Amino acid sequence: MGRFALPLLVLAAALSAEDDRPDRRADADLQPRINDAITRGIEYLTSIQQPDGSWTYASDRFQEDMTAGLTALALYALSASKVPSDDPAVRKGVRWTDTHKAFYTPSGAYSTYSASLLVLALTRIDPEAHQTRIHRLAESIAEGQLGNDMWTYRLGSTRTKGKERRHEEGPPPLIAGDNSNSQFAVLALWAASALAGFEVSPRTWQRIQAFYGRTQLPGGGWSYTPGPADGTGSMTSAGLCSYVYATAGLLGGVSSLPAARADPVAKRGVEALLLDLPTASFHNYYYVYALERAGTVMAIPEKEWYFRGARALVAQQDATGRWGGASPAAARPRIAARGGGAYETSLALLFLSRATRAAITRGGDPDSNRKVARFPQRVGTAQLEEALLYYVTAPPPERKALAPRFAEAGAPVVGFLVGKLRASAPDARRAALELMEVLVEKRFLFDPDATAGDRDVMIAPIDAYWQQNRDRIRWEAAKARFTVD
Repeated sequence: MGRFALPLLVLAAALSAEDDRPDRRADADLQPRINDAITRGIEYLTSIQQPDGSWTYASDRFQEDMTAGLTALALYALSASKVPSDDPAVRKGVRWTDTHKAFYTPSGAYSTYSASLLVLALTRIDPEAHQTRIHRLAESIAEGQLGNDMWTYRLGSTRTKGKERRHEEGPPPLIAGDNSNSQFAVLALWAASALAGFEVSPRTWQRIQAFYGRTQLPGGGWSYTPGPADGTGSMTSAGLCSYVYATAGLLGGVSSLPAARADPVAKRGVEALLLDLPTASFHNYYYVYALERAGTVMAIPEKEWYFRGARALVAQQDATGRWGGASPAAARPRIAARGGGAYETSLALLFLSRATRAAITRGGDPDSNRKVARFPQRVGTAQLEEALLYYVTAPPPERKALAPRFAEAGAPVVGFLVGKLRASAPDARRAALELMEVLVEKRFLFDPDATAGDRDVMIAPIDAYWQQNRDRIRWEAAKARFTVD
């Protein structure tokens, strides 16, 4: 029999005729550009930091509250981009937040955003050193939940002796809450719980879960406020992450995320998000960061969202390292009012650095808290399980480099990966699928998130082909793929 590329372990209709090798090369070439973009974004952001350590919001209206939120956002972006906690820019920024009243006055115009963003920043910078502040802020956020289970701009002025009342005159006309403020409150509560030991009451998680379950639109998405409005990509991301975090919080925390992702509400949300993606604008930086959160929390394959977004962001960064300058003309007045690019640059950095990974990895930073200390020096059949455990938690660029190492185990790696398609953990099934696609350079019809019965149907022909050809599979080093003699 002549040589031919292993057709993804099955010759039946499980295969797509599309060859994605050009995309793989493009993604490999993209990583150095991403690294450079992050470096230049950090340099730009630190260059516009004020002498007092803040990042100033240029608009006169509610400048104090907005500056607080923008400073917390910039600190979060820097720390997520691996700027160390003892860096001068981070130290100055944290010192500024220590005493700034906007974070600790719940009735402030933008207190929900400011307090939530500061929690996200401090849990990433050093959750142990800042635990007292994180808990204080998280408690204020939890208490600011409205009777309708949402959050609005102000954390304070919402209750008088247990009864809700209208907010004071301020920037947000909505007093009933919205999904933008609400999602940032949920993100902060999750980060404080997962990374800083704050105890979120089960009742709070129940209220969040119930709210997003009952307000999901028929198409699977969410809108800015509950009602008949159409869903949007950013609000669908908000609803999706909030629902999954609340579900996982009720089930036991970080370790329960796989089960929360399998919830029918979450799966419909992912479908809606992916339907919206082809027409999405990556000039909308609020959406960009929302997509990063949803893609990471839901473990959506990076080829569906990350590489497309990264290519767009790399192209949009200007010579100074700033994002926002290439935005559509209609958006430029708002960018100027915010200070000219700190907001957009911070959100772009949060996307490129995959900021949310730390909040969904047991113990915090995934780069220092993996289930195994390192990838095995040699990958034989005995090391495949260990190698896969490491691979599951590795960032996308590292996974691309590690994938060919699995071929060191020879043909048995194919049988190992076929077996892992039946793993109970969705992350393991996804990793096995991804590795098989890399090692054979083809795609095949297998849904790692399908029901067990449906997965068995899809695996059966794959398993049969492996049993028939296991002795004829060879690794072709020149083409970096498995073939069959």
